[in-house]
Amino acid sequence: MIHALTGWAIFVILLSIMYLRCLKRGKMPRTIEQGFQDFHNTIKASAAETEATVSHRASIKACLEKNFGLKRFTRIGSFGNGTNISRYSDVDYLACLPTTSLKLSSTYTLSLVKDALVTRFPHTDIKVSTPAVVCPFGQ
Repeated sequence: MIHALTGWAIFVILLSIMYLRCLKRGKMPRTIEQGFQDFHNTIKASAAETEATVSHRASIKACLEKNFGLKRFTRIGSFGNGTNISRYSDVDYLACLPTTSLKLSSTYTLSLVKDALVTRFPHTDIKVSTPAVVCPFGQ
């Protein structure tokens, strides 16, 4: 409950800051949708953050293709939906491996994916966090 209230309080503070910025510029949104869009534009990931995700995506995809084959590799989550928040949102990818690359144990398959990514990114603290493999780039 405290976390929910804290998150709500932060949202209200950010909304108030956006309102004051609009007043200062003399440009108030005409609709709720415009207000939310203005608000999101002030907190979404920067061009540099977005560019870094593109570079990491290409490297991860190439590693998985080389080691396992890859049926599909899709960005999901807040970056995939365009609702990311600067310095807060991570990037989520869904990788679909061919059934020939899967093992009987999903935990073992995840560990093989982790090992391949560790080989490609040796200075990144990659770990299995079931049901995912986490690559904490730039944290």
